[in-house]
Amino acid sequence: MGKWLSEQKWLAAGFSTATIWLGISSWASYRNTTEFIGTTQRLLHSYEVTRTLSTISLEMTIAESSRRGYVFIGNREELDRYQESVTQLYPSLQSLEGQLGEDPAQLEYFNQIKELIPKRLALLEKSIQRYRRTNQIDIEQRRITAESLQLRDRIQWLLAEMKDIEEIRLKQWLQHSQDLMQRRMSLEVWLTFSMFLVLLLGFLAVYRQVMKRQRLEAMEEKWSQQQELSHLKLNFFSMMSHEFRTPLSVVLGSSQLLLENHTQWPVEKRSHSLQRILSSAHVMKRLLSDILMFSRAEAGNLEFQPDWVELDSFCLNLVEDMRMADPLQDSIKFVSYCHGQRVYVDEKLLYSVLSNLLLNSVKYSAANQAVYLIVEVDRYDLLFHVKDQGMGIPAEDLPHLYEPFYRGRNVSTIAGTGLGLAVVKKCVDLHQGTVTVTSQEGQGTVFTIRLPAVVSHLNQHVSH
Repeated sequence: MGKWLSEQKWLAAGFSTATIWLGISSWASYRNTTEFIGTTQRLLHSYEVTRTLSTISLEMTIAESSRRGYVFIGNREELDRYQESVTQLYPSLQSLEGQLGEDPAQLEYFNQIKELIPKRLALLEKSIQRYRRTNQIDIEQRRITAESLQLRDRIQWLLAEMKDIEEIRLKQWLQHSQDLMQRRMSLEVWLTFSMFLVLLLGFLAVYRQVMKRQRLEAMEEKWSQQQELSHLKLNFFSMMSHEFRTPLSVVLGSSQLLLENHTQWPVEKRSHSLQRILSSAHVMKRLLSDILMFSRAEAGNLEFQPDWVELDSFCLNLVEDMRMADPLQDSIKFVSYCHGQRVYVDEKLLYSVLSNLLLNSVKYSAANQAVYLIVEVDRYDLLFHVKDQGMGIPAEDLPHLYEPFYRGRNVSTIAGTGLGLAVVKKCVDLHQGTVTVTSQEGQGTVFTIRLPAVVSHLNQHVSH
């Protein structure tokens, strides 16, 4: 019991350790996933900043190009393009400011851009207004253009610096993301392996416990069977001693009386005592025969040795033997519907089957009440009916009739071993036949034996 509890503690400790380890691994996986999501968001943010910077640079370039197209060529459509670019430039600046948040490095560049762009737009607007007034390119117009180009170069440099910073960050976050992916893959492989290992260890532990339990149950069942066998043996020996004591007492008593009085007793009284001795000897012989046959059948040593038997002669001899063994068995009546026929059966086994059934019918019937042995052939099947009008068998006992040592509930006061019908079933099975019973308590019983026997007439040539 202590060993069992110790193993249970080890098993519980192992599962607890595995659970804690899985919990730690799961937490690490969660942290890795959270970090990966954060890195992805940073990558997306850097991408959005880079795209906004490119948009601002593009809008500035379009504005400058449109202004030149209007001033130098006089194309009115270029003016419309210029105004559209300027209109879209300010929302882009606001979007960039919101994206930068509190990044000090980028805010420093952005604040310079935020100051320079309005100045440049003012110069572009001044150039357009002057062209409208003079409708020509003069020295002032060239000065404005030169100053605007200086501001453009400064703004483009600042935008390029900001894009370089974001591109470096993009590469860093991308590399970090790849590292996280590799770490996650390694972690998932480790988690899978850990889960497999835990499940395997759990399965082995459970399998071990199941096997131990099965061994314990097998030991308990074996012990229970041994106890039951011991109980059966005790009941068997007690029953056998009781069954043998009665005929032995008759033999001893009759022999002693005959020895002491054989000269004084008349012939009739001496014959009666000898008959009692003979009848008791036959009872003991039948008991020994049943025990021996049942033990051989249980051990698988009961042999089936069929031979040709003249059916009517066999049955008449059986009935005569039983009448000689006990005058009370004169009530047995033999009825045959297969005159002059021979059958291929095991004579010893068939003798045991019919004698046991007839003895039971006589035993459980009233004195001088007729018991019938009816023999008939149904095509190639041989049928034996043993019919009586005795006390019958209760319905609840019918399923257990052929169990060794089982006796009906209504015959507990009548001597018997409970082996007779078990022997009958074994012998019938060796013939590959069947035994059936119909009975009604208080009205009698009919046992029917059906054997698949080969049948031949006496006047036919018979060959083995």
